Amino acid sequence: MTSPTRTSIPYRETVSRRTTTWFFEAGSEVYELVSSEGIVFVMQSASLRVDPGNTADRLQTLGERLALPEGWTYRARTLEDELVMRATSDSDPPNTVVLDELENNYQRLRTA
Repeated sequence: MTSPTRTSIPYRETVSRRTTTWFFEAGSEVYELVSSEGIVFVMQSASLRVDPGNTADRLQTLGERLALPEGWTYRARTLEDELVMRATSDSDPPNTVVLDELENNYQRLRTA
């Protein structure tokens, strides 16, 4: 039996051709990766494929289990205001995502 082929390299931005709108209510907790350049990526989905113990109650401390690239950080924060993240398949610059090594999915936060 062979293991599934990984399609993405962890912590590398990949163009996503999806159209989505994500709403996070004020007061909710979000989980973010921050690159060494200060680019913020907000978690869109947590995966159980690599680590079946990667449950919602463990996301607050996920950073302790990640092998982050030099200068990257992981954080959990409570939103003071609602966060709306819109992505369209043809946006300029294009919508991008990164995965961590556990295959959790993060979308780049665009502030414009």
